[in-house]
Amino acid sequence: MKKLFFIVLCILFTFGVYAQITTIDTFETYADTTAMLTVWAETAGYLNSLLLGADGGASSTTKYIDINDGGWGMEVTGTFNAIVPSTGNYKVTFYYKNGHTDNPVGSLEFRVIYQGGSQMASVVLGNTVVTTWTKRETGGIPLTSGENLQIQIYGNTGATQTVHCAFDEIMLEAIAAIPIIAVVKPFEGYYVADTQTITVIPSGGSGTFTQVAFDVDNNGSIEYTDNTAGDGFKYDWNTTAHSDGATPVKVTITDSLAATGDVIVNYTVSNSPGRVEFINNGGFETWGGTYPDNWVYFNADPTGAISGSVLGVVSKDTTTPAVGSNALKISYAANPDPYRYTMRSDAFPGDRLDYICWFWGKGGSYCRMYYFQSSDGIAWATTAHGIFSGSTATVWKEVMDTAWEPAAVQTYLSIATHAYSTGDLYWDGVSVTGSERSALASSQTWDLYY
Repeated sequence: MKKLFFIVLCILFTFGVYAQITTIDTFETYADTTAMLTVWAETAGYLNSLLLGADGGASSTTKYIDINDGGWGMEVTGTFNAIVPSTGNYKVTFYYKNGHTDNPVGSLEFRVIYQGGSQMASVVLGNTVVTTWTKRETGGIPLTSGENLQIQIYGNTGATQTVHCAFDEIMLEAIAAIPIIAVVKPFEGYYVADTQTITVIPSGGSGTFTQVAFDVDNNGSIEYTDNTAGDGFKYDWNTTAHSDGATPVKVTITDSLAATGDVIVNYTVSNSPGRVEFINNGGFETWGGTYPDNWVYFNADPTGAISGSVLGVVSKDTTTPAVGSNALKISYAANPDPYRYTMRSDAFPGDRLDYICWFWGKGGSYCRMYYFQSSDGIAWATTAHGIFSGSTATVWKEVMDTAWEPAAVQTYLSIATHAYSTGDLYWDGVSVTGSERSALASSQTWDLYY
């Protein structure tokens, strides 16, 4: 029994190694140079000789490929058909020497040509003299089962002189798959209502991303699959088809190598009566000119006096928005205090007694959002609530105001950014929500919306 157990272990170990490493060329099987030249050939340049080295290979072997060049440029290629054992992510390892008997080959480079010649992975070796066998490897290469590979050795010395290099032990080694992950927007914990667009930004993996499946409630039932990568992976989720409350959404990303990755994001559906949507994503998704649609630039001090100066530079940020595809960026060369240099929304009629505002911000210690009432839509607010983003940060931070209860029903409501810091400040995902007073005198019902 012990002997049988040992034999089984040996078999498993042997197959495990075989599954991980595939020989591309160790040069040991060639009887002579003529036999080697059926696989390897000069494809460009002016070689003095391309030989099978017969003594002193790398890694305790005897044979290797020996390249003696007359200078300028050379390119030697070996073709290996159906060499990839299974679909997956690989690296190619090899040993080399350069300038060990003559001058080194200039701009020496080891290349792997794959996907029918359309893709290349390379290791730049340069013209450094390497007198002993040295092992190097490529980065990860996504390959398909049965795929052909070409190994190419390239050099460009730039002058007529005798140069020399050698290669041995070229191996294909499977490497662990790169996990597929993703950023999902809106982020974890958002309150959602009506039709909410979920955007998935995948990364990792070994291939290109081909589809994203959306499973609302994470119950195994796929509501939508987006197979179009060109415009981003998105799902316009009709939240009114779901009950209010906590709702997980599972997204499954698939790449071209059939690898998958899952991300689960938890939202709160809030479509209760009484919710009033004043702003969708701060209005930053649409820009008809210098400013977002329905926003204007104005400066006002705490007394309500309007200043005509414009010191903040307003721009649209599309590289790192917190929500959707655009964010608002305002840059200040000097501290904007004591005046409040803000972007202000158009008026929004309101018929609720209670309001709440929240947003995403980053960049400065005083990156604030104000909402206020005004009789003429121009003068500075008579009531304002500030929201502080905290210390200067390079990542988005979610902040929200406490509930505001004006003295009377409001017919005008506006939103404004306020900065008190130099440099770049960012706003995104601005939301204002109204809720009627609960029947209970001491409680409020908030239907937060993003």
